[in-house]
Amino acid sequence: MRKHFFRTFSSLVLVVVLLFSVASISASAEYTAYVVSDGTIARTGPGTTYSIFVVLNSGTKVTVVEMNNSTGWCKVRIGGNTAYIHCWSLNPEPYTITPANFTATINTNGVAMRIAPSNAYPALATLAKGQEVTVVEEHSSGWCGVLVNSIPGFVYGSYVTPDTYRPPTSNNVNYTAYVNTAGTAIRVGPDAAFASMMALPYGTEVNVIMELSNGWDGVLINGIPGFIYSSYLSNGQPMDSFNITLSAASGTGYINTEGTAFRVAPSTAAANMISLPKGTEVQLVSQTSNGWYGVTVNSIPGFVYGVFISTGTYTAEPEAKDVATSVVAANRTGTINTNMVPVHSMPGSGAPVINTVNAGTPVTVIGDYSNGYCQVMVNGVLGCIYGAYIS
Repeated sequence: MRKHFFRTFSSLVLVVVLLFSVASISASAEYTAYVVSDGTIARTGPGTTYSIFVVLNSGTKVTVVEMNNSTGWCKVRIGGNTAYIHCWSLNPEPYTITPANFTATINTNGVAMRIAPSNAYPALATLAKGQEVTVVEEHSSGWCGVLVNSIPGFVYGSYVTPDTYRPPTSNNVNYTAYVNTAGTAIRVGPDAAFASMMALPYGTEVNVIMELSNGWDGVLINGIPGFIYSSYLSNGQPMDSFNITLSAASGTGYINTEGTAFRVAPSTAAANMISLPKGTEVQLVSQTSNGWYGVTVNSIPGFVYGVFISTGTYTAEPEAKDVATSVVAANRTGTINTNMVPVHSMPGSGAPVINTVNAGTPVTVIGDYSNGYCQVMVNGVLGCIYGAYIS
């Protein structure tokens, strides 16, 4: 069984979710988020006194319009309608379910096994300490799908101890470290089989209080205990310092790839604030020696990797229903002026994409279609590219 230190998490999980969800949400930029748990209530106003607008399932995608740090409520758009959801019920990353297959034991008396992974749902049964269960799936919200005597249900992960778990030996320590990988799990016990309480952003500061013989560290974050695998922690200097140089940049550009990460620092290890749509206008502020641009989006600063930014004015491909009615033979050379340009098999955005090419790629134009597409030879392959992407 886990020591008492391990079992204290059941009362702390909501606090941890609140702390990290609130800290990671921007109050001024719209972004996509996902509902964490089934049974999440969206209301007509920012408070429990407002009427219920809709009850959402886990994984539902919403657009966060604004967040009130003092109340903890987020204003969201759902299918064109406005509603309000507790911010700690949302996560910038999609809700995930991981298949599992291991036996475990209930470690606390009176644990509810529910019909769905949320306290909003009724209990199928109350499980006694020592009850054996089979864990068949693990949810990113911290819940486990279990079988008890072949009956399926859901139990919160902090109440489940894997049978393979053996308490490791430990040394008490006391030093500061920093999370060195975005999305690092802080778990309720020192083993990957234990439920994750939260995915931590890159650079999160922790106080390491215990080093365990199985490679895990016991940590405190704002006084809240948890466990992180030691390779995801670096001690010493804060992780927001990088061995790079910056030079000034200016001008306007646009995002050339759908879902480009807008990060808090110039590294793929840094937390992603929001995924930017293709065509988003950015203001260039700086350029780093490792290939990133410091930019602002609607006056919000961040970093985007350089290959995903094109200068000039964004020109969108026409919609898929544009059909070329005629073609004129051509014979000229050109250069692709935008990164991640699709090469289609036919002259239209609805045609299959057979390749993508980046800015600077030479092409030979052999035909001009009436809908603005060009028939080209690029890298030895015949295809069609929208003409605005060719200089």
